[in-house]
Amino acid sequence: MLKKLPNNYYIFNDIIIENRDGKSQIDHVVIGTNGIFVIETKNHNGKIVGDENERNWIQNKTGRNGGTYSSELFNPTKQVKTHVYRLKTVLNEELGINPWIQSIVVFANDTTELDVNSKTTIVLRKKDLIKYIKNYTNIDSRILRKNKMLIVNVIKKRIY
Repeated sequence: MLKKLPNNYYIFNDIIIENRDGKSQIDHVVIGTNGIFVIETKNHNGKIVGDENERNWIQNKTGRNGGTYSSELFNPTKQVKTHVYRLKTVLNEELGINPWIQSIVVFANDTTELDVNSKTTIVLRKKDLIKYIKNYTNIDSRILRKNKMLIVNVIKKRIY
């Protein structure tokens, strides 16, 4: 899906970033002049209910035989915030910068119903991801072209 972004975006998929506090396996990092995006992808279906401050969210599903059931999943907004923290720490150590990084949780199944309250991390379905990234504006997130390449090179150097 991210391949649909214009060529001026850099995309890193399935990378591991390490800082002094530990390692993070990050599904996607996207870097454009309009910002840096760390994306956690989930493949859950049914109805997802949760709040960014809760430890776990609830997945309500209907099974093949029509029965309904619920299960818990670890709050993905907390997971992606850890990834953002680690990437920010690396960029600060390497470049002395502390850029705004927008965290996103994307549900790959477009039939997933979302009943989620999150003010800092964007939670959306796959079909809305490209439009969100391309239209994203935040004065704190703008990246100069030369800094974009410095950030890309740091990530290339630090990934596993």
